[in-house]
Amino acid sequence: VFKENAPVLSGTMQGGIQGAEPEVSLTAFILIALLESKTICNEYIDSLDSSIKKATDYLLKKYEKLQRPYTTALTAYALAAAEQLNDDRVLMAASTGRNRWEEHNAHTHNIEGTSYALLALLKMKKFDQTGPIVRWLTDQNFYGGTYGQTQATVMVFQALAEYEIQMPSHKDLNLDIAISLPEREVPIMYRINYENALLARTAETKLNQDFVVSASGDGKATMTILTFY
Repeated sequence: VFKENAPVLSGTMQGGIQGAEPEVSLTAFILIALLESKTICNEYIDSLDSSIKKATDYLLKKYEKLQRPYTTALTAYALAAAEQLNDDRVLMAASTGRNRWEEHNAHTHNIEGTSYALLALLKMKKFDQTGPIVRWLTDQNFYGGTYGQTQATVMVFQALAEYEIQMPSHKDLNLDIAISLPEREVPIMYRINYENALLARTAETKLNQDFVVSASGDGKATMTILTFY
């Protein structure tokens, strides 16, 4: 178990670790860091494997009794990364609507926690659960592409990038999109496939009128509508 005894001047730097169950959260964070650095540090730190095992054992004892959705998601990711978790029942029971891990009045922490949950499910190969979570996360971004706080933004990017890497169905992506804007005789056409799927496209109209978007083919895409007044 790891404890934080020194004060942090800016609480936003801590992300969702603030609040209940801080020792579990901090231990999960450090276990993730130890696992990610293992290939580099293993030959220099003799006690690394022992520390990983002790942290894993501690989290396993606490996992099913956790109360916060954020801590449950974070701990699930740490245990899944350590290859000690294959059952998603506790994780999904802590969710809201099976697509987000939500606490009252903590929007950016909810985004961060949901990102950990997505990473945990990807580690466990529970791909059937991931679609609604990805859709919820992509709907939360602020204007400019951020997610409110640095920690939340970084974790969303990591989780969505891992989703793109691991989901084999993405290679079958082949969509034709047509956008018919007011007073344009010819619709704007986009073709989205596996090679260009991450390239953002934009279209603009100055008229506050209805427009039509149609899609054909195979796969999924996300559209964001931004209105200026």
